Amino acid sequence: TGDGLLTAIQVLSAVRRGARPAIELLQDVPRLPQLLKNVRVSAEAHRTWKEHMGLRQAIAEVESELAGTGRLLVRASGTEPKIRVMAEGSDMAQVTAVVDRLATYIATELAD
Repeated sequence: TGDGLLTAIQVLSAVRRGARPAIELLQDVPRLPQLLKNVRVSAEAHRTWKEHMGLRQAIAEVESELAGTGRLLVRASGTEPKIRVMAEGSDMAQVTAVVDRLATYIATELAD
């Protein structure tokens, strides 16, 4: 997708501009538990999932729940009829719970 390449270029640029070696620069990046689930949906839902009010509400609730401790990313796959749900945060139990909750909701409401 290019995201990894862009990230690598930005890190290398920061290393080149600064006086700190890469190992020191990267020590400042926090490592958080992360979980990704892919949920198969109908072709129609794959195109219109952002318009689904119930899902929008569920996403807003999870984002509020994770505020200050983690983040959520929900997006459609670019290659297959799936919605990808990814969360990361300081508490793996919470991350697992919110990803499972959203994945279940999507499977129930938007599946084939």
